[in-house]
Amino acid sequence: MSITASAGLIAAPTQLSLFAKTGSSGELAGSMLSRWYAGSYPAAASAPTPGLNGANLTSADPGAMVLINAASGNKLYLAGIDLLVSDIGNPATGTWVLYDRLWHNSSITATTTTEQGISMSALPARDRNGSSNGEGVIALLEVSGLTGAGGAITNTTIRYTNSAGDNNRTGTLSHVASGGLAAGYTMTFALQAGDKGIKTIEGITLGTTYSSGTMHLVLAREITRMGIGMAYFPERRNAIQLAMPRIFDDSCLYWVHEQATSVSMSYQGSILIVQG
Repeated sequence: MSITASAGLIAAPTQLSLFAKTGSSGELAGSMLSRWYAGSYPAAASAPTPGLNGANLTSADPGAMVLINAASGNKLYLAGIDLLVSDIGNPATGTWVLYDRLWHNSSITATTTTEQGISMSALPARDRNGSSNGEGVIALLEVSGLTGAGGAITNTTIRYTNSAGDNNRTGTLSHVASGGLAAGYTMTFALQAGDKGIKTIEGITLGTTYSSGTMHLVLAREITRMGIGMAYFPERRNAIQLAMPRIFDDSCLYWVHEQATSVSMSYQGSILIVQG
């Protein structure tokens, strides 16, 4: 059953998923910092190791937030967020984005400047429409080990099939970085004009060598985002403010920080999920 009225929301079974992550410094203002590798709850994930072809993810994977699937016939919705951010002497905190991490890979060679081919299996059926076609799915480059270069590199691309099934599309990365990319650094690929998402990735090309380091491709769907205007001041969003986005069974939920500053920040809170 879907929740279609306030009475259904009030009566709906709920689950509270908690998180508490330690701080780490990022690149600079305007860059993104993956919290996949941060402790302490959920426990920090290890760097992915499935190889270039990658692997799909679920809520059972280390690093994912706790999620209980809906009872038969029901659906899950995000109905609330409670978030508190603390930093070291800087009130500008930025925006926190909640993603469903669908797929990631490893074994990208940081010094190879020709295409590195990828043969993916189908994504889990958790795109915007609950299918594997990839509508609403974006690609990110995520660093788990400091690279030797990165600040001036603007020609990293992926070759992908879009959600409409058109292949040989090109996604381009525009770095916001000051030098070598720090662990946790994340940035999205801009898709080719008119595309609504990514179904599969067929290859990645580092047009310029990164010299060294460890990086990964991630395919994810944004669930919601939450701007925080002041440190040490709890921010809350309710079901109406969030518009109750759908969370599919087995979703691998994690946070990415869009940084207003590179200052180290810790954060904690909870998300409220309802089913109906």
